[in-house]
Formats: sequence, C-alpha cells, structure tokens
Amino acid sequence: MDVPEILSYQGLRARGLTRHDIVKLVDQGILLRLHQGIYTTTTYASDATIAIQNGARLGCLSGCRIHGLWVPRGPDTHIVYGTGKKPRQKPGTQIHRYGVPLPVAAVWPLRQCIEQVLLNHHHETALIILESAINRRLLRHSEAIEMLTNMPRKVQRIAPYVNGRAMSGSETRLRYFFERRGIRVAAQVLIPDVGWVDTVVGDSLIVECDSDAYHSSRESYANDRRRDLAARDQGYEPLRLSYQQIWHEWEATQLSLLRMIRAGKHRKP
Repeated sequence: MDVPEILSYQGLRARGLTRHDIVKLVDQGILLRLHQGIYTTTTYASDATIAIQNGARLGCLSGCRIHGLWVPRGPDTHIVYGTGKKPRQKPGTQIHRYGVPLPVAAVWPLRQCIEQVLLNHHHETALIILESAINRRLLRHSEAIEMLTNMPRKVQRIAPYVNGRAMSGSETRLRYFFERRGIRVAAQVLIPDVGWVDTVVGDSLIVECDSDAYHSSRESYANDRRRDLAARDQGYEPLRLSYQQIWHEWEATQLSLLRMIRAGKHRKP
C-alpha cells in the first residue's frame, strides 16, 4: 500500500479505501492508528510520532498537508509547541511556537495550522494556503479575510488577492506574480473548443501549470497540443509551465514571464 507518512481517515477514503479496508489494514499492522482519524504506515517513524516524542504536535505547513490542503513541497517537518513547552530542535524539523495549550490529537486543528502558517511564513505561502482551504471548501472566503485581520500588516496585504479559484498553489503563485504588477488575471476560464484553462493573463496569454506528479501519456500529450492549436486559432498565446519551472527555477521563470509581458503577448486583439 502506497500512502504518505501520515494521512487522515478522510484522506484514506479519498484514495478509494472503505471503512472495512482501513480496519483490516490496521489489524494487519500495515496501518497504525496514531489518534482518532489519523493514521500512519508502520514501516517507518511518522512525522506525527516525531512531533509527539518531542513534546509538540504536527502543525503549520505539515499540518495543513495532513488536513488536505495544497502545500509546496519542502524537506522539513513542521512541529509546533504550545504553552508551557520548551522547544527542542531536531534535524529535519522546523520549530514553531504557538501560544495555546497543545491539542490532544497528533495534529493541530486545521484553522490553527493555517494561523501558524500566516504567522511564520512568507505572505505568498500564506496566500497559497488560504486559497487552497477556500477552494477545497474547508474555509469560506469571509473567514479567510477575518483571519487576516488579526495578522501582522505584511500578511494583511494579501487580502485583496484572495479568491480561492486556484486549483493548486502553482496557479496561485502565477496569478499573484501578475496581479502584483497590475496585470489582470482570470482563473479557471472556460474557452470554447479549448476547455478549462488555469489562467488567462490580460486578454490573450493562457498559462497552464503542470502538477508535481504530472506524467503525460501519449493521449494527454496529443490533447494538450490540440487545445493549444485551438487556442492559437482564437488569437490566444498558450504557455505551459512545469512544476520545476514554477518552484525550482522560479527566478528564471519570472524573467521569461516579464519578457512576454513587455512584448505584449497578453494584449493580442
């Protein structure tokens, strides 16, 4: 069975497992029940176990991932200490403090995980997490804006950019890049004879984001080229970016995007 180090009951069900399947895997020792609704594999120590053994709980970005949000990949486990607990740095972890008592569960509740991200990470990361929560119907737009009112001013500034239409953090990053420069962007647009596209920048630049796990089959490759040709027939300029370009080559990708904007690729009639 191929599952991440830790997964919620809902996450296991989303992968096609029935309640009977989960019980059977626990009985067989393949899954370990860490806490109510939280499971891990028994082949290696889980992130949650590491957090608990250090007097903390899994939270912040790691907690958001467990709760089903889109989270940028990173090498570190985020563990969060509550009041009265002394942080102990461990290799491969990012330590955060949060001024409330520890929860009983192995993972901080979703809203507290989101607040921890807003308090401890870059405002772009905060925007990605909020939009993912809205898009997956775990948070209303009004609730996200309300959460921002209690945050530092630099984080509050993302409020006008929150819309929740992005299907991934890659889409949010791209839209934020353009909107901060005053360029109009529409997310998840339906174009006749093309279908749904991730973003339309200005009037005519279509930017599509490949997912982290994207592997193009011959059929999907051919369909993407058909869609690109149909878009060009209607005057659009299609562009496809890989996860690598958006997350690991972002500086170079930004320069290329700016050159396209200066060339007016988004302003075709």
